[in-house]
Amino acid sequence: MNIFKIVISDLIMVFGWGKKSKKQESDIPPQKKQILLSDIPSVVDEIRSIRTKTIIAESKTFRDKIKSSCETILHIAIDLERDTLKIDDIDIHLKRLVERGKKEVISVIKRESIVQLPEINSYDDVENFNRTAGRMLKKIGDALGRHSAVIHIFAKKYAGKLKDDLKVMTDRNDEVTTMITNYSELETKIEQIHEAMNKIEQSKKSITDFGEQQKRDKKNIEELDTKITYNEQEIKDIKSSSEYTEFLQTNENLDSLSSEKNKIKGEIELQFTKISRPLNKYVYVSSLDKPQKKLLVTLTENPYDVLIDSNMQDIIQILESTRKGVQSGSVSVKDVDKSMSQIDETLS
Repeated sequence: MNIFKIVISDLIMVFGWGKKSKKQESDIPPQKKQILLSDIPSVVDEIRSIRTKTIIAESKTFRDKIKSSCETILHIAIDLERDTLKIDDIDIHLKRLVERGKKEVISVIKRESIVQLPEINSYDDVENFNRTAGRMLKKIGDALGRHSAVIHIFAKKYAGKLKDDLKVMTDRNDEVTTMITNYSELETKIEQIHEAMNKIEQSKKSITDFGEQQKRDKKNIEELDTKITYNEQEIKDIKSSSEYTEFLQTNENLDSLSSEKNKIKGEIELQFTKISRPLNKYVYVSSLDKPQKKLLVTLTENPYDVLIDSNMQDIIQILESTRKGVQSGSVSVKDVDKSMSQIDETLS
């Protein structure tokens, strides 16, 4: 959905929209323009296309003018070559210096002024032309600079023309350099716009995903609320049922039985504590098998847990055998009668 709009007043001057003429009032506020986010790519492409066509067209004009100037300085160089400069009567060493400087300047101008300047049909051609013209102008300028004194003193009428034409050519190529710089800045701005748009799209997706997650969370919460309400009603129904009343009564009975159980357990442990000495002695003198020995040890440590029907016969046997051992003296105790009485009490 095209629901996002952006104010692009800060891009107006960058892209060349709304440029003021010098005659316009300086206090007039800049006009803001709004475009749909979805329209930005086409607007940017249109601006790039216009700028590209403009720089190509203007660079073609500068190329033609620079090429014309090359022809002009070539003719100047030819005229300089034909001119003797009236140096026959000067010092031979100075004459050689003048002739060498004149020859190098003419050679460089002849060579560089006929350099083929690239045809311009694309932005890449503009950059190529700018580099080629820049190299050419630098070489000519360097040659004139090295022999500046010779040219200005002995070829004064040519020096001014060469200097003026070289300056015009350099200024024109500098104009092309400026256009290339501005175009590069435009490309940087366009890249920044694309990055900003990508971030906006990512933000929109995050917002959409967040909205969907909110819907899912809301649905889950509603389902949980329904389950909680249902469970609360079920609990209420259970608590009001006769089964729950019976359950509570059963728990109450179990609690009372638990108290009774603890009481019985305490009595049993107390009773077996009374005969623990003869039982412990009997462990070492008895000929019981392994399960019975284990049962005997448990009787001395935790008798309540082994007092079950399946063990009763073995327990009675152990107690009777212990009693016989006490009676015969094979199980040594301090008070035989007391121990036998306590064992009889346990058996009963």
